[in-house]
Amino acid sequence: MAITPDDVVNPRLPAVRQKAYRLRKAVDAGQPVEPEDVAFLAAYESATSNTSVGASRNKRRIEVEEESMSVGTGDAALIAASAAQAREEGKRIDTLLNAVITGLTKASEMYRECAATALSIMKETHNRNEKLEAAHVKMFETMRENQLARVDAEMDLIAAERDSEEKPDITEDVTRGFIEAMQSHLTGGGQTKKS
Repeated sequence: MAITPDDVVNPRLPAVRQKAYRLRKAVDAGQPVEPEDVAFLAAYESATSNTSVGASRNKRRIEVEEESMSVGTGDAALIAASAAQAREEGKRIDTLLNAVITGLTKASEMYRECAATALSIMKETHNRNEKLEAAHVKMFETMRENQLARVDAEMDLIAAERDSEEKPDITEDVTRGFIEAMQSHLTGGGQTKKS
């Protein structure tokens, strides 16, 4: 904004106030000042000290500036926009984090359910395998006992037939040898019955 001849000493203009401030500072420091600057400073002092109306105008101007800055102009708008952007970014990050945490919580619950199901299946399978093994052992023991009882019965029968007959037969010797070998094998190499 350019300064017009009417506004040369208008204390409401920021450029005029700034120039007056620099000149006062130079005079207070004892620096040499140009005659035009001395005249400007005198006019500025007389314009500001004329009446008390200037002070209220200053005050009113500040209020107007604050109002316009709060409406959305100047540095306040930039600061407000930056703050709003930071708030929105924070809300976005919070939303994303909440979604991630919710997803991880659901995944953790699903994993816990899967692990519990797998554990129960493993326990049931272990119990079933133990029952199957026990049943197989009983089955093999029963078969072994039946086989041993049958072999003993056949051996007793052969021994009884041999005692009843006086004449030895070669088939009886082969059969007896076979039966004794079977009995020896099934009992784990134990003693065979001798007649």
